[in-house]
Amino acid sequence: MLRKADTNLVRHDAGLRGLATLLDEDAFLATLRVLCPEHDIRSVQARYVRYKPHKSCLVAYSVQVGDTHTGVYARCHAEDQIVKVANARLKMEVRGALGAGLHTVPEDGIAIFAYPNDYEIRSLRKLYEGERTPPRMRRILPASPHLHGVLATTLRYKPERRFVGKLENGNGEAVVLRLYPEAQYEDIRQRAWAFKDQGDLRVPRVVGDSKRYSALAHRWVDGQLLEDMLCGNDDPGPLLEHVAGALATLHRQRPRLNAMYSASDYCRGVAAACDAVAAVDPDLGVRAAELRDTVQGAVLELNWRSQVVHGDFSADQVVVHSDGVTVLDFDRAAYGNPSMDIGSFAAGLLALATEGRVPFVRATAIANELAAAYWRAMGFEDPVGVRVFTAGALLMRAPEPFRLRVKAWPARVAALLDHADRVMQTETLDV
Repeated sequence: MLRKADTNLVRHDAGLRGLATLLDEDAFLATLRVLCPEHDIRSVQARYVRYKPHKSCLVAYSVQVGDTHTGVYARCHAEDQIVKVANARLKMEVRGALGAGLHTVPEDGIAIFAYPNDYEIRSLRKLYEGERTPPRMRRILPASPHLHGVLATTLRYKPERRFVGKLENGNGEAVVLRLYPEAQYEDIRQRAWAFKDQGDLRVPRVVGDSKRYSALAHRWVDGQLLEDMLCGNDDPGPLLEHVAGALATLHRQRPRLNAMYSASDYCRGVAAACDAVAAVDPDLGVRAAELRDTVQGAVLELNWRSQVVHGDFSADQVVVHSDGVTVLDFDRAAYGNPSMDIGSFAAGLLALATEGRVPFVRATAIANELAAAYWRAMGFEDPVGVRVFTAGALLMRAPEPFRLRVKAWPARVAALLDHADRVMQTETLDV
């Protein structure tokens, strides 16, 4: 049954006929059972959605087939783009848990992809073709023969965007395998190779790559995720000094990167996020637009520094271990204002607070402590920039509750907008 907020969305986008089916778990379950009557499909759970108003919607699900769970994602298209559903069949190669790798409902513009089939990450299904797999893995991981016959355990997977999996068999070092659409690979490969260990900073060591398969691989990093540590009750002070020092070291490096974030680029990112909010809830969109204008004006007034930035820095991108701090995932690294990373980190903590994983007082205290430790390490302060980028990062996170299918997503979106508003009205990150 559609939730109330989703019902409103479907009503305002009647031209996207398959939208009601994809956003309604019961309706999608019924559709799968009709398409695959020979399989024991017991339940579906939506876990991720990517929506383009009046054009398309992609929803990823966890599907229980018998006693096992598998990944399935579906796309629906508007009538003028229905050819994309028909063309999808030409790309399917691997039979999955639902039998055929692709099922379609042409009258509703729906295409359903069963893992490991992916319309854009074509190399994913190539790792599930029996005897063809080991030779392909040798191309990606020539120095890791113990992993050539191993299938990856999924860590993170956003259909048509990125697959991250772990390869291990107990006979050698574990490896993280990352697969991408072909069009994105070269830029991401450049970023993966760009950084180096220095001081407290550790970066994942790349152990394999392949243009042919749009694949990167790096050593598995043992340690504890910073996010889990900060959600506990321990005093984070000493730890934050190391994290801030590692981030400062990263910002001082001068890698060869083609990408750059200007103030205008940042403003466009904020605007796109606010447009995404408006697309799913017009009332929240009005408020997001007001905050967008405030944040954009403040960004354009900043003294724009040019240093390398992580681009998506948060507590779930940091692993703490005995000999330093490892920063993960450089897919968005570029040259830009270093306070962007501090603001992104703070916004991540405030988002955790909205989820009830950490008290708000602790979240803001940690954010302020990290900023202070970073400024000590760098020898300058930028409280205005951090405040503005925290608000900007909160706006960029505002579409996430809808995308991640949070049950009460409008309330969660409103909470993120509230925090962005409060941050812009204060001189510190306190809320």
